Formats: sequence, C-alpha cells, structure tokens
Amino acid sequence: MNVTEHRNALPVGCELQEYRIEGMLGHGNFGITYLAMDIHLDKRVVIKEYLPQELAIREQDSTVVAKSSDDQDSYQWGLQRFLSEARVLAQFNHPNIVRVLRFLEAHNTAYFVMEYEEGENLADYLKHQEPVLSEQQIMDVFIPILDGLRMVHSKGLLHRDIKPDNIFLRNDSSPMLIDFGAAREAMGERGQPLTTVYTAGYAPYEQQATGKQGPWTDIYGVGASMYQCMTGEMVVGAALRNTAFMEQEPDPYVPVGKAVMAEYSDTLITAVDAALAFRIKDRPQTVKAFQNMLMTDMAKAKSERWWEGLLRWMKHWFDFVKQHGLTLFTKVKQTFQWLSVCRTGWASGKKSFALIGACLFVAAAAGYWWRTEPNRLIARECELAAGSPYQEDIAGFGVELNKIDPWYAIDLCSQALEVYPNNPKYQYLLGRAYHAKNDLSQALLYYGMAAGQGLVIAQFEQGLIYLAGTGNVTQDNKKALEWFRLAADQGLAIAQNELGRMYRKGQGVEQDDQASIAWYLKAAAKNNWFAQYNLGNIYELGIGVDANGQKAVE
Repeated sequence: MNVTEHRNALPVGCELQEYRIEGMLGHGNFGITYLAMDIHLDKRVVIKEYLPQELAIREQDSTVVAKSSDDQDSYQWGLQRFLSEARVLAQFNHPNIVRVLRFLEAHNTAYFVMEYEEGENLADYLKHQEPVLSEQQIMDVFIPILDGLRMVHSKGLLHRDIKPDNIFLRNDSSPMLIDFGAAREAMGERGQPLTTVYTAGYAPYEQQATGKQGPWTDIYGVGASMYQCMTGEMVVGAALRNTAFMEQEPDPYVPVGKAVMAEYSDTLITAVDAALAFRIKDRPQTVKAFQNMLMTDMAKAKSERWWEGLLRWMKHWFDFVKQHGLTLFTKVKQTFQWLSVCRTGWASGKKSFALIGACLFVAAAAGYWWRTEPNRLIARECELAAGSPYQEDIAGFGVELNKIDPWYAIDLCSQALEVYPNNPKYQYLLGRAYHAKNDLSQALLYYGMAAGQGLVIAQFEQGLIYLAGTGNVTQDNKKALEWFRLAADQGLAIAQNELGRMYRKGQGVEQDDQASIAWYLKAAAKNNWFAQYNLGNIYELGIGVDANGQKAVE
C-alpha cells in the first residue's frame, strides 16, 4: 500500500483514541482511508473515515461539518447509516471480506478500523504485472470474492462499487473485497446530490438512474471486473448502452468472446456476458446463481475432459495392439493363456495380470467418478442452498437436484433430515423431490412442515399444488389463495403476482380489479417481470383503470 496525501486528510501524528495516523492510503467521494498504528498493541491497522465530499468539509480543528444547513439532514442520516452498517460488517469473519475490527466516533464523524494487509489491489496488479489473467487466475480471484459477497448479501447489504480497485490481493494471492462504502448506499437512497455517484464502466444503469437495486447490481460489477481481466479493456458505460436502447440502436457492448485477449472456456465467456446483461431480468439474480453458472458447468467440463482423456488412453492402447499385429481377441486369448499358467509359473504371468487389473481399475474408477461427480456437486450446492437466506436459491437448487434423479434427491434429503431434524429448508427440498415424482400428497406433507415453520417458498409451493389440483390432490382455489397470501405478506414477489392474477380472474375470491392491480404493483416493485407485463396489459386494455398507453409502455 502506498501512502499518499490529501488536503482534507487528518495530519500525520493525529490520534483517534488508541490509534495514531501514519499517513493516507486513499480517498473517494465518501471518505478517506488512513494507515494507522494501534499504540496499545503496536500493530498497524487501516482506518476509513466518513467524509462525504459533496456534503461536508473539515474545519481547522479537524472537525467535520456539513457544508450548509440544507446538507445537514443528509449528512447526519448518512452518518447513522455508516455506523449501523459498520456494526453489521464487524460481524463478518470471512477470509475474502475486509475485516472490520471496530468502529468509533470522533470529530463529529465516524470511522471503521480494519485489519491491515500487505499486497496490492487488482487494478494495480493488472497495470504493473499482467494486463489480462488466465482462466485459472480469474477463478482463483473471483470465486472467493463471490463467496464473500454472498455473505454480504445475506445481511441485506450491497457493495455497489465492485471494481478492480476494490479487490485487494494479499501477498499470498488470496483476494479480499474492500471499500464497502456503506454510507454511499444510504445517501444514494436519501438525497438527490449523490444519486449520480458511481464508477462508470462498472455500474449498471439501474444504479446510475436510481432504479431497483439488488444482488444483480453487484453481479454486474463483478462481471465488469472479470471482463477487464479477460480483455484488458473496460466495459462500455451503461449510460451509452441505455441511449442506444432508447434510440433503438444496437447495444454497443462488445461481447467478451469477441474482445478477449486470451483463450477462455465457453462457460466463463457465457457467464460474464450474462452478468453484464443490460436488463436486470437477463442477469443472474443471486450470487449463488452466478456461481452456479461458473462452477457447475466447469465441473461438467472437467468430468468430460477426464472421460475424453480415458478414451484417448484407450485409443493409444488399441493403436499399440494394432501396431504389434495383434487383434483385441488375440490379446484377450493370450491373457487367459498367461493366467492359466499361474499355478506353475506365477512369476511369468503376474505382470500381465497386474497390468490388466490396473487398467480395469483405472477404467472403473474413471467411469464411477464421471457418473457420480455431478451428483456430488449438486448435493453440495443443495447443502449450501439450505443455508441461504434467499428463497430463490433454495427453490433453484431443489430443481437442479431433481434434474439428476428425483429418487436420488429423496434419498439425499431424507438423510439430511436425519442429521438435521425439523430443518425447514431440507423439508422443502424433500417436498420438491416428491413434487418432481408427482407424489403430491408427500410433497404437501413436507411443504406443509416447512411452511408451518415460516419458509416462504414452501408456502408458495403449497399454493401452486392446490391451484393446479393435479395428481392425487383436489383443486382448491381458496386454499391456494390462503397460501399465496401468507407468502405474499412476507414479500415474496412471485406470490404477490399470483395473487394479482387470482383477484383479476376471481379464482378463490370475488373478482376485484383494484386488489389485482395493488398486488401486481407490489410484485412489479420487486422487479417481477410477470407482474410488470401484466400491469402493462391492464393499462393498455383499461381493465379497472382508464386506458393509458404511456403507462403500458413503462
């Protein structure tokens, strides 16, 4: 880390409780980062100061104050959010997230105290070491970063400024996500002056236009960082892409496959292009979904490479046989002849026996690995999904598990429930497995167990089964409505959309266009594109409202 200077920085030697400032490491729109010494422990730390340049200035006595009375409310509100999010970040103990040791208040502002690490950020590495990274290097950096980001999202936080400058590489090459800019998220929601603060080339359009933000926003930043590591260039700005869409021009984004400077797998190229999709709905919606695109397909490719390697080995073996003028039948015949002399001449036959045994063992082991490795991977992902706070993760991996073999899913989840009895997420996954086998009574049993413990996605699945009324379950729109309402009241967008549809059609409830619109609006606000499409139809056709073409287009 290089110590730099800034006119608003605290002077060298200034003390913040037990910390003494040694110099400045960096600065941004929302604060200044310092190198400091813990004088009690004789240990270096990094301190991040809350000092939003658009709202505040530093007085001669080092006190930070709002620039004007108009900025005071935004400054104080951002300060409180800065501290509250510091409390959350301090709970993280993840090797790929910067470690916040404590936070403190002084000079009418607030500070994070973080662990000091030796190394350099990814942007400097790309500038001074290598302009692009190999596929293995990219995975070594970004898979751990995504693991850390997933934990951040589980606490309801967004980073919102992911770029190579904020990915720190320790001296042992392990990556760490830094500079969370907690106050930036807060004030971006609070006041107009900071809505335009972003890093061009790494921020999606919804961030620049104050649109709906979520995990997909950070995924865009990760994708843009990976794009730069693969092409040596930044992604075209989202504002230019939006202008092109508005003018019905082609997207100026250059797909990574056409811009790469090295050789990468189709899996990686496809995943990065998906992360950089302009429209929110076209991107992976969760970090786990993005990881799944990267890791599951790569594991499949790896298993295919093993299988191809085995086939190449077999080809070489047959070529060897052919070269020596022996057919496979002759070779087998000679093998049995050699084995038949084991009683009288084991020494002469044991070499061939060992060779054949070894070949059979290798072939069997490779075949077993090729058949079972995808199952192990999906089982691992389902286990991770059971620990996820995102309902979509749990549902998505239930589907992935059943793609391999629903009976295998039933066996796996049943074993999991023996180890973790009454775990609602494993109950849901078991219900999902029975659902895939069309055993709806068993599916309802386990969905009901999970739904009774408040698992929202299980409540929604209960509603779907009663709504469809297939198999051995009688259709019951009123029961479906009750389950959808339970899930919708807890904020599940797909359930809110379903309620909008049922009120519109009068299924299980008296037809009510206004109630339908209200539920569609709630789902649409959560970026549910089914609800957005349905609202468009309502405004276009004038169902329960005056026809409004402009709103339909929106």
